[in-house]
Parts: sequence; structure tokens; C-alpha cells
Amino acid sequence: IKDCLESVKSLSDEILVMDGGSTDKTLEIAKRYGARIIKQTGNGYSDWRNQGIKEAKGEWIFYLDSDERTTPELCGEIQDKISQPNGAAPYAIPRRNIILGREMRHGGWWPDYVKRLFKKSSLQKWVGDLHEEPVLGENLPAGRQVGHLKNPIIHFKHDNLSEMVEKTNKWSE
Repeated sequence: IKDCLESVKSLSDEILVMDGGSTDKTLEIAKRYGARIIKQTGNGYSDWRNQGIKEAKGEWIFYLDSDERTTPELCGEIQDKISQPNGAAPYAIPRRNIILGREMRHGGWWPDYVKRLFKKSSLQKWVGDLHEEPVLGENLPAGRQVGHLKNPIIHFKHDNLSEMVEKTNKWSE
């Protein structure tokens, strides 16, 4: 989680860490970055993201998973979008998936757009157990579609084959 938090420290006024019962040094690390720790309730990713919406105090919401990182270019692009008077959410961000140490560029893995930047008022809730999706509210400007950012989130997905198989088996049930 350290690398994740390090990548967003210049971007955020408020960092929330949704914790599902960590027993390692996650909470200690999160506190060093000034994060507010929220004990997760609910049964899955959508429930946790929805809990985060309720807890967040800011006007803008940016979601990043612990195995993801921003780049300085992405942080700059986000800051530019949210500072514009007409910078209305939502925005989808391309995601570079690194699997077993290699970037996946084919087979639908690039660009893997994920909707992650919203004005709080435009986001109703998240739905779905896996590969959850946001449900957008009525508070979008007329005719506003999802915007697309240029710079990617970096997603480190599986360091080794046994981790990959274990996760696949868990979700295949």
C-alpha cells in the first residue's frame, strides 16, 4: 500500500483507506500518509466503494486500489481537469496492466479504461461483485458523456503464477 499512497500524496486533500481487517503493517503505513482508516463493512468491492462515497468529504472522488499507482503525469492531468470550471465528472482512465512482471498490450488489456474520477454529486452508487461499475446520478450536466483521460493508472496484477491461480480459483467458485 505504501507505493499506492506515495503515488497520490500530492493529489489528495483527503485519503481514505478502506480496511477489511489488515493484520500486516497496512494501517501503520496508511496513518503515516495521513489517511483516514475506515473499517469496511459489506460483502464486496461495490459495498466498500459505496461506503467510501458516504465517508468522503471532498467534492471530487478518485478511486485507486492498493495494487494500482498513479504517475506524475496522471496526477497533473487530474488536477487540471478538476480545476476547470467546466470540468465535470465522470472520467474514465486508461489502466496499464502489469501481469507476472510484463505489460499486457493485447487481447483487450490495453487500454483498459476504468471509471474512477467523479464529482461526488454525480455518483449514485457502485454495483457488481467483481469488475464493479458506477451508477451515475441525475446531476450530470446536460449531454455530458464520460470523459477519457490520456495518462494511465498502473495496475500491478499478480506477481507470480501461484497468486494468479489462487485468485482465479477464488473467483471461479
